[in-house]
Amino acid sequence: MAVVGLLFLAAYFMYGGGPAELVAGTLAIAAMFGYLAWRDWRRPKPAAAAPQAVQPPPTLRTALVTCGVILALDVLFFGAPAFGAYAGIALVVWLAPRILVAWRKPDLRRHRARVALVTFGMLAADIGAYWVYEALAQKRVVEVADAVARYKARTGAYPRQLAALVPADLPAIPAAKSGFVMFGDILYLYKESGPALMYVSFPPFGRKVLNVETRKWEFVD
Repeated sequence: MAVVGLLFLAAYFMYGGGPAELVAGTLAIAAMFGYLAWRDWRRPKPAAAAPQAVQPPPTLRTALVTCGVILALDVLFFGAPAFGAYAGIALVVWLAPRILVAWRKPDLRRHRARVALVTFGMLAADIGAYWVYEALAQKRVVEVADAVARYKARTGAYPRQLAALVPADLPAIPAAKSGFVMFGDILYLYKESGPALMYVSFPPFGRKVLNVETRKWEFVD
């Protein structure tokens, strides 16, 4: 089931699939998490055995590494909580029920609660970074829109491409989201009646468009 979900998500992110693939992949992975939690709850308790050596408590190494990789991918390459969104689903659908299942096992319950806190902290940092990216992206798009307006005031017509703004109106065309972020460029949609500027807010298809004339934002998918 998890493989099917990953295939649907791969079709969505890599091959331009539609909302059906995204929803199907998310539901398949969520169902898998729910099944794993149910199976853990239904697992029979082992019979009493002779005392054994005390096992060391589980560590948070795996959770920390996994959350670190997810955060790095989202912040450095996607500029949005693309993978963090699925970590949030796992937190609600899988981790929370597993904490309740282990309620009578204090050590296991505390460990799973710490994993949940690490995941929640990663998700909060991921969303916070996305908000910062969005604030900077919109500021840069508005700066380009101001340059387009200056070009029109100087020449009497809108530029047919953003390169015409350099160097008189802008020293260079900035990226909406800089660094290694994919889909970070500002796109120019030329119309004689009034052009628009677009950037990818939530990859791959969640885009925000600013009308240069009215200065109104619109979210398109």
